[in-house]
Amino acid sequence: RMAGGYPVPTGLAGLAHRLFGRLRIAHRLWIMVSLALALFIAAVIIGWLGLSHSRDALKSVYENRAVPMYELSRFNWLMKENYAEVLRGFQHDPNGPLFAAHDHPLSLHTDAIKRRKSELDAIWTKYMATHLTEDEKALAADFDAKRSAWVAKLGQAVAALESGDFSPGLMATFLKIGREEGAAAEKAMDALMTYQADYAKQLFEAAEADYRRDTTLFVALLIIGVVGLLGLALSSVGHITRSLRAAGDVADAIAAGDLT
Repeated sequence: RMAGGYPVPTGLAGLAHRLFGRLRIAHRLWIMVSLALALFIAAVIIGWLGLSHSRDALKSVYENRAVPMYELSRFNWLMKENYAEVLRGFQHDPNGPLFAAHDHPLSLHTDAIKRRKSELDAIWTKYMATHLTEDEKALAADFDAKRSAWVAKLGQAVAALESGDFSPGLMATFLKIGREEGAAAEKAMDALMTYQADYAKQLFEAAEADYRRDTTLFVALLIIGVVGLLGLALSSVGHITRSLRAAGDVADAIAAGDLT
């Protein structure tokens, strides 16, 4: 096909010629600049939103998952230490074979239990002040109830030891408490800690979905930019070339004496 006596380009250049062939050079340049600016602004917005979402996700994982998980694991360890402290207290039975092995009073253990209780209460208050989902609130309430039952029975055992009761019956009761109330509280704590890990995984999966979406948008912008800007550039170069060639042919004809 011919246009103004010259072949019309095919392929991407032909498509650009059909779309922009009648535009002036100034208009083509303005379109190229506007398209480049629009693509740049879109890329900046997508990048800024992606970074903002990533920051919020990391902040949530750190403040509401990683730190609470550490505190809860510490909480769990302190609970177990209090249980072990009572068992150590039973070794202070004046009539028991292990009494001579201790060079410190029973109060060393009972005071440690009371001190840890205050520390446990502070950790729990701090944890409850973090952002809790509805599911997490239910798990926390379940643990709090089971922990209260465990702490009440633990307090009874400590009071009995302080009163000088080291009987096998008290030991049997305390071991039963550990198997029931203590185990129930620990199981509820495990569920609460598992929830932290599961929720952190959900945040990671959401961030990964955002990454895939942003990647798709960037690829789309790249395609639009390459096709649009390259098409305009090819069309403009072709337009200028054809115009200069036509002008050159006219100048040659005039120089040859053709003044028609």
